[in-house]
Amino acid sequence: PAVASSLERMTLSGDARALTTELRLLRERALDRQADISVAISGSDTHILTVSDGRSIALADGTHAEILAPDAGKSPQHFLIAWDGTMTGSVRLSRGASSARIAADRLTGRLAVEVVR
Repeated sequence: PAVASSLERMTLSGDARALTTELRLLRERALDRQADISVAISGSDTHILTVSDGRSIALADGTHAEILAPDAGKSPQHFLIAWDGTMTGSVRLSRGASSARIAADRLTGRLAVEVVR
């Protein structure tokens, strides 16, 4: 069980790093094109995120993504990367008993990953 738990956390950590990298690249693209980009969960496939430009970001099987609203009580449909580089919302990844939250500073766009075991 300890080995399986460690493997789950390592996979979750890898998915969080990969998604953070993709979100940074999408922010650069939004700034370059001066156009908003949104990221949403792909229907019932919670391990696939769909980008508004048609691309998709696949996480490891068994990792589930959830988009969280910046304000409690709201039900977000997407993580928005605005044309000016600002971002709203956050993404929570979960795998087994572990989860990680990827959040952006609204003004600077700096991404932070918080892992909860």
